[in-house]
Formats: sequence, structure tokens, C-alpha cells
Amino acid sequence: MTRSFNSFKNIVDSTLALENVLENYQQYFAHTHPVKKKEKLHEHTQKVLEYFLVLIDKHGTDRVADSLISEIVNSISSIEHPDIFGNYLKRLFVDSIAFHDFGKINENFQVEKMKASFKPNPDNGIGSTHSKLSAYLFLNFHAKNIFEQQDLNIQEKTLLYAFSYLFANPILRHHSSFIDHYIDFEEDIVRRLKTYLASFAIDIDENLQSNFFNNREGIFEIFDDKLKDTNCFVIYALLKLNFSVLTSADFYATFAFRNDVEIEDFGLIYGKLRNEFSEKFRKLKPYNKKLFENFNEYLLLPFDKIQERKAKNLNLLRQKLAAEVLNNIRKYSSQHLFYLEAPTGSGKTNLSLAGAIELLKLYGNINKIFYVFPFTTLVSQTFKSIRETIGATNDQLIQLHSKSGFHSQNEDGNNDEEREEEQNYIDNLFLNYPITLLTHIKFFDILKGNGKETNYLLHRLSNSIVIIDELQTYDPKHWDKVIFFLSQYAKHFNIRFVLMSATLPKIDELNEETKGKIVSLVDNKNKYFQNPNFSERVHFDFSLLEKGKEWSKGEYLHQLSNFILQKSENYASTNDGKVRILIECIIKKTASKLYRNMMKDDDFASYKKYLISGEILEPRRAEIIKAIDEEKDEKVIVVSTQVVEAGVNIDMDLGFKDRSLIDSDEQLAGRINRNAGKDNCTVFLFNYDRTDYVYRDDKRYKITTKEITDKEYQEILFEKDFDRLYKKVSKSITERNKNPLIEGLSDYKRNFRLLDFSQIKNKFKLIEDSSNSVYVPLDIPSYHFDKQEKDFISRFNVPIDKKEINGGDIFEIYQSIVTDDQGTFINKKIDIKKIYGLMAKFMFSVFKTQEQVFAPYLNPDLTEKFGILYLQHWNKIYDYEDGLNVEEIKGAVFI
Repeated sequence: MTRSFNSFKNIVDSTLALENVLENYQQYFAHTHPVKKKEKLHEHTQKVLEYFLVLIDKHGTDRVADSLISEIVNSISSIEHPDIFGNYLKRLFVDSIAFHDFGKINENFQVEKMKASFKPNPDNGIGSTHSKLSAYLFLNFHAKNIFEQQDLNIQEKTLLYAFSYLFANPILRHHSSFIDHYIDFEEDIVRRLKTYLASFAIDIDENLQSNFFNNREGIFEIFDDKLKDTNCFVIYALLKLNFSVLTSADFYATFAFRNDVEIEDFGLIYGKLRNEFSEKFRKLKPYNKKLFENFNEYLLLPFDKIQERKAKNLNLLRQKLAAEVLNNIRKYSSQHLFYLEAPTGSGKTNLSLAGAIELLKLYGNINKIFYVFPFTTLVSQTFKSIRETIGATNDQLIQLHSKSGFHSQNEDGNNDEEREEEQNYIDNLFLNYPITLLTHIKFFDILKGNGKETNYLLHRLSNSIVIIDELQTYDPKHWDKVIFFLSQYAKHFNIRFVLMSATLPKIDELNEETKGKIVSLVDNKNKYFQNPNFSERVHFDFSLLEKGKEWSKGEYLHQLSNFILQKSENYASTNDGKVRILIECIIKKTASKLYRNMMKDDDFASYKKYLISGEILEPRRAEIIKAIDEEKDEKVIVVSTQVVEAGVNIDMDLGFKDRSLIDSDEQLAGRINRNAGKDNCTVFLFNYDRTDYVYRDDKRYKITTKEITDKEYQEILFEKDFDRLYKKVSKSITERNKNPLIEGLSDYKRNFRLLDFSQIKNKFKLIEDSSNSVYVPLDIPSYHFDKQEKDFISRFNVPIDKKEINGGDIFEIYQSIVTDDQGTFINKKIDIKKIYGLMAKFMFSVFKTQEQVFAPYLNPDLTEKFGILYLQHWNKIYDYEDGLNVEEIKGAVFI
């Protein structure tokens, strides 16, 4: 049962105001300014509270806090006065924001930071800092106030003492780069800071104060005992939410003073925009217009009428699928977790957008959409697709990833006189846009991370729709953590999650709260997956798995090339001499070797050959995709690593893949005959590199090799029945979690009870191996740079009228920005964001374990100074078209 407590607005109205208790409050300052008068402390405090109220109003945070606090008070049996107790928790939440800068009354802060006329206090033990004094004032005020509460029993008061310590954490950390649960007030500091209590008329009994500060361990022993049966996620989330709105409101208020820019538009979907998105979705694309005009006809269309393979039936299948998704959204709209499993080529992006628009229509309190992807290329593709489908403009849509640069709300990228760049900066920082596209690393850092800048965004997630694509890319060892986080945030933050993939793992089985309760938006997925228009789109051929056993390791790639040539020529002979081949290797070195062998082989002279790997720069990858899409060449071969499985939107005729994971094999098949309009399209699986090089710790690989026969493996791919694999994986994870001798989900959850923010973050990493960027200062064709980027480059006297732009010049701009001490902090931040977007065109990533092999080719000074591997002698090992020649790098093992 969710209770309703006092509103944040009412609590703010009754909270302690500086001007009412602090003598000579007018003489204390919070911030200085190079031009205008200093900001007074009471003005800043009031401004922070004003922005706090705006944020909780815009994002519906009041209801989120009530939901979290309700679960706390409902789960502790010793709480006899749940409403009084819950209201006090909300007061602690508000007061942590109100008190956060009270410590700036520190004379040393006023003298050293504010240049004010105060007599220094060398004996206060905190120097010129203020956060610890703020927390101290907060703790003493509430220790006294809790003690005097006549309507609470001793156990309730003890619990509130503990909560006051917890809410002091955000105060202590509001200027830190992260939040954690650690408070240490030494007896000496408690004594030294006592003189400040009188300034706020906090008359606390010495014995009470001594017991409160000296018995912290005892307080938390009782706290831990009373909460042993409580879901401690709610306490963790409440503190994260508090840290989020505190630091955000503080930033907005400080920003307003320093830049004279008030933020009034927080990028939300209101009635007018809600209707606009809905109307445009129904009208801009002809197929969506037809969907709503013939909705019931598509919904009731019998499957047996659309079995024949042809373009018309494929489009009818897509429309039927869309109608079914919308119908189920309407039927189960009160639910918060949805599965969207649909075949490759069915238009999942359009399906998910249809569902999101429908949810916006059904629920007026949902006011923003987030799309989450594993790869930046998927982010960019979907960004373009959403713009086209609902006519979203730059002020309505943002993509956030390492290569996106600085997002301008002005469509042509020119300066907008009505919007200062500073305002664009804050909108970028807080993602003040109705629709946000971001990577899964960034998104899950918001959910689980303790970093300040990431946590700014947590309050924005409330009352939103979150669509997570390509869920199968997550390592199964984290699936239980994924569903744990999603279910908890969905419940308390009123988030509608849509999880989608063509090979979707049913992770709800791993959580008792969600087991069997995630709604599938497709009632009978097999009717779609096994329809010939999807199932016969690509045929899997396993003959190479046997044939390859006869080839020696030294001859394997040569024999494989001959086989590929034979199948390619056979296909071309029945297709007007045209054929498009995709080859995927597990290991980068194999892909590079196979590609270079084909480049030298006269038998492949008539083929246009491309290499796509993680080391191919983004502009070159865009060129390759564009060339393939335009079909300029009759015969094309693309040799790739696994980066091609998702995020590379190409349509090929034949595929050749080194067998790895079952769902990975299916993902590669998704690049073949994407629109199901061709015949005789086949994926040939072979077995060359050791799969355990990449997947040795992946449960799917272990189960496939130990528990799934070759016959089963083939049946799963033929029938698209990936649940057969995932059920085994889920069973394995469940058994692991039940085994007390193996670290499992219960061990991870223990970190929530301890409020160990760092461990909650570090024990859940979607990418285990840390990476670094390699910068290649070569020339890139200038058409890869838009007008906004060229205008920025020209600011630094770098010529932009040439056919190519040099990476060395771009890096020099970066150096000048980073080392320049002139200009404002905000403008420097903006310029750094812009130059990062440009530098990304010249960078690729490598695991830190591989860094040493680049040492002979680096500029050691630049590498050490900027933390980026600056590949000065790139021409010895790198080529713009062909990427990194891994065979030339001694000691390299690239996976």
C-alpha cells in the first residue's frame, strides 16, 4: 500500500529559514561573481529550494518519494505511527537540501572564498570547508528535534536518528564527485564545531549530543536489526534520489546566479507535444497511416492468409504485428514491464515507438521517453529514424554517447540569439529533452552508479518510458541484477520498461516479484517467427562444420576462401551477376588476415572488398555502409568482426560466420536478406577460431557446449526457439543464486543493506574490461564534417576549405582548449564537449590489457599528458580504408 505523506511543498514552507534564525544573516555570502555583487547565503538557499520544488513538480518526484517511504514504514513492524514516521522521513529529505550550505557561515570560508570581512577561526578543525559543518548543523538540529517528538516511541526515534545520519551523506558529498555511506565525526570535531550551534538557536543537551555522536554504531545496530526483513533497495533509492535533486537544484541555482540564465523548460512531453507526436506518428509514414486506418482489419487478419512469401504479405505481417502490440499496450496499460520480441525485419524501432506513443496517450503523467542501446551506431540510426517517423526536432530529441559531441537545439547549428550556449550546455548536462537516446552503459550507471554527474539524471527517470533494445548483448551473469533494478525502479519511479530483441532472454524468471508477470506484447511470437516471410528469409547451412574438420589449421582460411568464392559465384550466376557477401570472424586478427588475403587473391579481383571492425573509424564505416546501400558494385565482400551483428544496417545476400553463441549466429543472419525480398539467401556456419577466447565466461557458451546437442542447436536456429537456450541459462543462474557457497544475487543485494554505493556500482559492470582510446591523426574527407563542426574548427584558424581535415590539427585544438585558462568554466566545458565529438571521428577503443603493444608507435608525451593513446606513427600499422593491421603489431592478441 502506497501512503500519501505531506507534500514537499508544504514541508518546504515550514522548514528552517536562515533569515528567521541566523543573526546578521545578510552578511553571509554563498558565491562570488567577477562582475556583479556576491550572492548572499540566504538567497542561494532559497533559490535551491525553489528549483527543488520545480524539479519535483515537473518530474512527479513527490509520488516517488511516497512510494519508497511507504515500503520502508510498511515493512518495519516496530513502527506504530507510520504516517508521523513517514512524514519525518520526508522532512529529513527536504532539510538535507535546505541545510546543504548552512556550513558556509564558517568564518574561514567567508574570508578565504568570499573575501568577506570576518575574523578567521583557526581552531574549528575544518579549515575553510563547509559541507561537514552543514551536516553537523543538520544532525544536531534533528537529533534534538527527534528526541522531542512526543508521538514517537523509542524504537521509532532510534530509527530516525539513523536516517538523519543517512540523509547527512548527500550534504557531506554534494561537492564530491560521488556519494557513499560514510560519516565520521570525531569527538574533537564535535567539540570544535559546537560554537556554531548558537547561530541557529540549536540548544541541544550535551548528554543527548554525546550519546548521538558517540553511539553511532549502536544506533545502526538497532537500525540494521529492525530492517533485516526490509527491501533495502528503497532506502538506497531514496538517498540516490535525494542526492540527485539536491545536487541538481544546487547546480541550477548556482548556474542562474553566475550566468543570469533561468531554466524554465525541462524538456517534458506536455499535452500539445503529446498530441503532436501522436498525430505525426499516424501521418508522416504511409504504413503508419494505413495501420490506424485499417487497425481492426490488420489485428484480425488470419495467419493462414499471409503464408505465401511475397512483399505484400511481409508488409501485412508487419502491420498485424504493430496492431497486436498496440492492442496489448491498451489491454495491459497498467503494467510496467513489457517484452517486445519480434523477428528481424519486422521493424522493432517503429513497433516500440508505436507502443511509446500509445502509453503517452493513455497516461498523462508520463512525460519523457528514453531509448537504450548497446552500441553508438544503433543510437545514431534510431535518432535518424525517430526524426523521420514523428518529425522530432533538435529541441525534442537528443542522442547521448561518446561520439555525439555537443547537441545544439537549433536545427542548422547556428547560434540562436534567444538561447544562450550556456542554456544549451545545461540542457545537455541534464538531458532536458522529451526523447533521449543513450547507451546501456550510461543508462545503467544512472540506475546503479554513485557518480555525481550521472546521478544528476536519476530524478528525470521518474514517470517515463524506457525502451531497452538488444537485451541479449548483456552478459547472462548480470541478468538477475538487470531485472532486479528494472522491477524496483518500475515499481517506485512509475517507469514503463519495454525490453526488446529478436532473441529476447526472458529474465523475469530470475526474480520472484516479476516471474511470469512481464507482459509480452506479442501473444504468439512463433506465428510470426515461423511465418515463411520471416523464417524462410535466411537458410542456415551447417555443412562447413563437418567439411572444415578435414582442413588443417594452416590451410583452413585458404579452403574457406575457395568455398566462399564458389558459393558467391553460384549465387551471382542466378542473380544477374550480382552478389553481396558478409563474412564474420570471432577474432580481429582472423578477420584482418582473411581480408588481406582476399585483397591479394586474383580470384577475388572482381569483388569490391571492405573490412568492418572496431578499429575502423566511424567516418570510414559510414562510407562502407553508404556504398553498400547504394549498390554501386555488382560484387561486394564485407569481412567483419562481431560489431556487424547490431548497429550496422546493411542488407547482404550470403553470410559466412564463425560459429559462436546461438543468438549471435541469429544476429548475423539479421544482416542477410533483411527485407525478405530475395531467394536462396543462406548463412554458412564454420568453426575456425576458439569461441572460448571471447565467451569463456558466458553461461550461454558453457551451456551450448555442455548441454545442447548439435541437433538441438540447429533446431533452435531453424525454429527461432531461443527460449530453449534461455531456460537452461535461467535455470543455471537460479541454481547459482540458491547455492550459499557461490556468490550470487543475495550477496549483491547485501550491498544495499550496507548501503555500499561503490560495491553496488562496481559489482555490476556490463563491460568488465576497461578500455582506452587510440587517436589516429590521419586525414579524413571533409564531407564527414557538418557546417556546425566546420564553423567550430575555423574558430581556431584551421583551414576547412580543403578536401580533407587533419587529425593532428584537431588534436591541437583539443590541447589549446584543455590548457587555456581564459574564458568561463561553462564555455570551456562546451568547447571540450564539441572537440570530443570531432576527435571521436579519429578514435577507436582498445582494452587496457592491449595498450602496451602500441608503445612503439605512440607519442609518449601526448599520451601521458592527455591519457589518450596518440598514434603518432600510425602509417606503419594503420590505414584509413583497411584499419589496423594487427598482423604487423608484435605481441598483439586482439579479440
